[in-house]
Amino acid sequence: MSEAEPNKSLATNISDKYGNQTWVRAVIQAIPYVGGSLDTLLSAQGQKWREERVQHYVEELATNISGLEQKFNDLVSKSSEETYDLIRSHIESVDRTRSELKRKRFANILLNQVERTTDWDEPDTATRLLRNLTDPHVMVLKAICSAPECEKPFIGLRVSVIEPVAAKENGNVKFNVLTEQFKSIPPPQLRLLVIELLSSGLIKDEGVGRFGAAAMEKFSPLPTGDWFLAWIERGT
Repeated sequence: MSEAEPNKSLATNISDKYGNQTWVRAVIQAIPYVGGSLDTLLSAQGQKWREERVQHYVEELATNISGLEQKFNDLVSKSSEETYDLIRSHIESVDRTRSELKRKRFANILLNQVERTTDWDEPDTATRLLRNLTDPHVMVLKAICSAPECEKPFIGLRVSVIEPVAAKENGNVKFNVLTEQFKSIPPPQLRLLVIELLSSGLIKDEGVGRFGAAAMEKFSPLPTGDWFLAWIERGT
């Protein structure tokens, strides 16, 4: 059996159960005018997309595993169940991921674990976080984590603000202004992305607990933000 055949079988086995749910397909097909095309989309076309997504993940691993083959084999022999669970969770995620970059990041988590051989809670947690975040989330997180350090009263902190109006409230302090970096993202959507990063525990609201400072205006990265980026990228 060739090496490509197991990969194809893997993609097929994790496909959505829609194609095998006869009664569901019958209900879909009964929808006037659009039932037939919708059924084709959810079965044949959907299956093709799922296979291509998993195949891309596998190819990312194959392309970047060079030089790590022995470490990977050692990892599998010592922690076969943990390795299986991690790969399975990745496949279940990439099966639903349109973004090529996000699929690559799932592969990076496994490759980084092969290199680092850390506690399995770390790649598992990174996988869970990545599953719930989009490419724009990661772009904004990178911008917040790469912000320059500020002066008083935020000495040593990398503080970002969403809009420049808030940046002017602290005199000469220069903040990292997100709307200036992401002009294609409407401010309300950008604020939502920041709030979701905050709720994920990757950034901190610097307005909380500061005298005279308003909440939900100034943000800085938490150590978990830098940690997460180091897991989903290679060479960091």
